Amino acid sequence: MSLKIRCNPRHHRLLHNFMIFILLELLSIFAIKLYSYESIFTSTYFKLFSGSVANLFHFKIATNVNGTPDIMKGVPGDLFAATITFSNSGASPIEVFIDRYKNDIPAYWGVCYCYIQCHNIHQDTLTIEVQPFSSTNVTLQFKTDSVNPGVANDSFKIYQIGFAGISQTLNLTATTAIPVIRSSNLPPKVLTSKICRSLFKPIKIASSLPLLRRVV
Repeated sequence: MSLKIRCNPRHHRLLHNFMIFILLELLSIFAIKLYSYESIFTSTYFKLFSGSVANLFHFKIATNVNGTPDIMKGVPGDLFAATITFSNSGASPIEVFIDRYKNDIPAYWGVCYCYIQCHNIHQDTLTIEVQPFSSTNVTLQFKTDSVNPGVANDSFKIYQIGFAGISQTLNLTATTAIPVIRSSNLPPKVLTSKICRSLFKPIKIASSLPLLRRVV
């Protein structure tokens, strides 16, 4: 006795469609996984190599006393300023963070940031933006006591936002405790008296020469 199984053509089509559906689902899952791995790789690659674009800025400092370029040494009542010029050598804008972690100043002194406008003397941090291939100035203004002399020492940590581990330190000192002689306090210069006297000093030539006798 033999057993024969007949398959309905309709069942064949259903099975075929079901297999195609399963295959498409598997391909979809594989594509999602592949995209996820690519995203992880891209993110990891950015984190590993984005550090190469950090710290593309540099800065220089110029100091003045009462608006005249000079070191920050003067007399009580003087106004000192240190202007920091930040330069961005990269092709993208960057943000620079300045953190004053030491503010050792005498009584009645005040040190403030001047960026766009002068800020409160109690503000210790400042964030600035530097456009590509350009420079931005930040001025640290030292207001001194008009009566008592003193010395101020301020220290700052500077770094690009996102790269706090790559920082630079800036130390600034201003003093009114050392006597300063300025040209404006000096009397008008007079011609050197020694030179004047030597020009008009009588010279005794005859007494220094031997007497000559006339021979006949």
